Amino acid sequence: MSQLLQELLDDYASDGEWHSTGRFTIDDKRARDVLVRFQSNNPGLFLLHWVRFANLCGARQTRISWQDGQLTFSHDGEWPTFSSWSTLWGQQHPRERALAYCLWNAMRVSFDEARLVSPEDTLILDTNLEAQNQPESGEFRLVLCKPKKPTVWEEYRRLLNERCQFSPAEITYLEREVERPEGVSSSFHSIFRGTELSAEPRWPKPVGKGETLPQVVRSPYVASVFIGMRDDRQGLFVVLDGVSYSTSAPKGLPRLYIVLSASDLTLDLSGERLVHTKTYASLREWLERDLDSFFRLMIRDLDNAPAGLVPYLESFISVRLRAKDYTGAYQICRWVLRKIGAGSAVHLEDWQRDRFLNDWQRAAFLYRFALISLLMKDASGGRHLGEQAEKVWQEADLNEPRWLPRAEVPDGQMSRVEKVNLSRLAVEEQTLEEHDRIRKLLDEQAEQFREQDRWSLVVYCHRWLLELEQSSLNRGGEGAGRRVLAIRRALVGISMIRYLRQKAAPLNQDWYEAQVYLNQALTGWRGQLDRQSSIGEEDRGTMLEIVDALIHIHLALGQMEGARRLMEVWLEEQCEAPNLYLEQAQEHLVRLKKMLSPTEKAMQTQLDLRLNKVKQALKESRPSTLDLFARFFRRRK
Repeated sequence: MSQLLQELLDDYASDGEWHSTGRFTIDDKRARDVLVRFQSNNPGLFLLHWVRFANLCGARQTRISWQDGQLTFSHDGEWPTFSSWSTLWGQQHPRERALAYCLWNAMRVSFDEARLVSPEDTLILDTNLEAQNQPESGEFRLVLCKPKKPTVWEEYRRLLNERCQFSPAEITYLEREVERPEGVSSSFHSIFRGTELSAEPRWPKPVGKGETLPQVVRSPYVASVFIGMRDDRQGLFVVLDGVSYSTSAPKGLPRLYIVLSASDLTLDLSGERLVHTKTYASLREWLERDLDSFFRLMIRDLDNAPAGLVPYLESFISVRLRAKDYTGAYQICRWVLRKIGAGSAVHLEDWQRDRFLNDWQRAAFLYRFALISLLMKDASGGRHLGEQAEKVWQEADLNEPRWLPRAEVPDGQMSRVEKVNLSRLAVEEQTLEEHDRIRKLLDEQAEQFREQDRWSLVVYCHRWLLELEQSSLNRGGEGAGRRVLAIRRALVGISMIRYLRQKAAPLNQDWYEAQVYLNQALTGWRGQLDRQSSIGEEDRGTMLEIVDALIHIHLALGQMEGARRLMEVWLEEQCEAPNLYLEQAQEHLVRLKKMLSPTEKAMQTQLDLRLNKVKQALKESRPSTLDLFARFFRRRK
């Protein structure tokens, strides 16, 4: 392993070292260094951290205004408790940590100076966010000034409207209030209340004729649950300190919209994502169990239940399958088949039929029933149902937007065969416990999309594979080790960068998300590489792909010093495989040459020699153009 790569991995892993024994503390300077490496460069992130900070301080109102080149924040809540600005970074209390994240992101990305204004004094922070003054009591007002580049701050209103609509504190941004959640129209709704929160979010309210169902009161969270959405909202939105973080709906259920809040949730060092700790995993398990109980209440009278519940009843089938109750799952399937088949006695409104019972969903259900029949040793019934599913799939509308039995649907044009393959895999994942075959087929599908340069679909496949590995790890499976998860995260990040570069996407949220995936992958890889005296070719290729993707992120963010450092690591590792990755090596050598200062003549000479060798190797690896023309003309004669 090269020295530069070892130093890079040590640097990424160093945040996990113990600082002391006994009572655990974090050195302030060390905390700042960790934030430098891992916090996201998303320029609007500090606005979200400010909203979190205001809510944690118990504010009823917070204002954000822009005037005379200054962005001013204020709120009417309590002051945080810290002895000086220099001690803020090591604080573990939520509101001090939220303020630290807000300041660090703002000063690193958008501003050069900050002032904390109180009735008694003015505290000035430099670019290192260091000052020794003591904070005073009074209105908390923070002023950010000397912007690093011109910014149209009105463009960030959409971010606040989307992410802060559930905030307990009223937010006024540039003299206008942030939008509140609109009323939700659905078939059914309920509130799950199993705990009390110190500051409850502003919950979305149901409107229309949706039926209110009994509440489930035993869980460590509070949630508003809407089933059978009549608009495009769906998924699980976890609210932390008034800011929402979206994730996939439990079990991939379509048209399920949940807003949930709980205690004991934290953000990772990037400041972008919730930490997927055991608490977070347990929270999702609690939610899935409560939804199972919820659906039981809905299907006490199966004959009179509306057909619009079919997608949710499929989750109840999953519960029976996990309990090895194949008979119970089989009975529910028989009931659902009556509801979606011809001649059903249940009359549906048009919007219910259109949204829930399209041909793709019918085919997916028939295929699932076929799999369960095979588990029940009913080979003839399973074969018949499978043939029916294939027939419906082949005749289904190719442009149907809800064609996949998962909450997340991939972007990009797909053929009928590709759609059917992914639909079939989604049903198998929901029905069968053994996922090795699904992983293998998804890997093959991702490779096909990669060869065709359809990177949006490559991203989708690798995200799906990462979900499978994480769920296997949460269930205590042996398949998802540290190395496997690192590889999966790396492949998601790499394919995201390839897709963003392919469509020439401007700097946006996707770039920062890809950076988080890659940083996590590089950190998780350390343990694997530490045990190897030499890196295998496959591991080397993946490692070079990770570093290459990180280089492009640093270049997109204008972080030239970080990009240069990673280029040097990449080129040193490529020396171990001098006849591979030649085109990438040429690209990085040219870029690195442009970054050198006039005084670095020795390095300039080394790069010139290396570049000549790479060009020669590229020339020898390609067939001669003259030979190609000669053969062409000989054939013509």
